Amino acid sequence: MSKRLRLKELISFISCKSGFKDMSLDKKFLKEWNEAVKKIQKAGDKTVRAAALQLFSVIIKRTPVGNPGLWKGDATAGYTGGSLRGNWQTTIGSPANTRLNSKDKLGSATLGKANRAVAGYDSGNSIFFTNNLPYAHSVEYGWSSQAPVGMVRVSVSSFTQYIDKAARENRI
Repeated sequence: MSKRLRLKELISFISCKSGFKDMSLDKKFLKEWNEAVKKIQKAGDKTVRAAALQLFSVIIKRTPVGNPGLWKGDATAGYTGGSLRGNWQTTIGSPANTRLNSKDKLGSATLGKANRAVAGYDSGNSIFFTNNLPYAHSVEYGWSSQAPVGMVRVSVSSFTQYIDKAARENRI
């Protein structure tokens, strides 16, 4: 059952129990109620989108880009870093289950894709931010000297701040 249907049932119940004599008052109230609900849902969706993008942006920036100068061994000839950063995938509804053949040293292309994906979010869906490279987990847990405390866990610790900021900016 959708949230909208439940709200309409609630209004019908309120109308019946309150003893409204004038049906036009009942319709006016229902119309105002529905408009208020839409406004609240829209503000909520904008808040979720903004907070998610802030979190994803921080994670992308904290994702290390391979730097052969820091490696103990030799780098492969022609090595270009940015695969880990370029493999962050933002999806709506279900997590990505593929690896990308993408390198994004600066993270701007990856953040652009996240922006486009998150724009499709509305309440009732879930937003997923996934990196399916096999070494992403190792980097998260200290494998990289560039990200000794990881990327995701340290970023998620600030998520309530992102939500609060987005809520302030998107209040009704």
